[in-house]
Amino acid sequence: MIGIIAERKKRRGYKFYDWASIQDVYYPTGKDEKETVRKEVLKYKKLARLASHTNAWLRQIADADPEKSLYENHITTGTTIDGKCIRLSTIEKYCGCMVMECFREAFKKKEKYSSYRFDFCGYDGTLW
Repeated sequence: MIGIIAERKKRRGYKFYDWASIQDVYYPTGKDEKETVRKEVLKYKKLARLASHTNAWLRQIADADPEKSLYENHITTGTTIDGKCIRLSTIEKYCGCMVMECFREAFKKKEKYSSYRFDFCGYDGTLW
């Protein structure tokens, strides 16, 4: 049997009494920053491949170097919300179904569209 000490599990969790059966104890390692950055870039590349349309920005994401950060690949601006992708269905909950329907219709027809401002997770949101 192997005993593992997990972070913040000293006071909660199951009770263990068979201490003589423990062979090794492994402590959790910290997250590797390079691996986290690589996973974020790969996530963006996957989402760019799954997009129903293409443009220069999506092609830039598809050609991104996984060893560089999102900011270094010129994909994001380097803010605290990096790595978070927002779906249109999520935005629809805040702006309403009519605004989203008009936006999708304009997107299909490749026309210009600008919605009114709406509250989106503490930010002012506008579809354009």
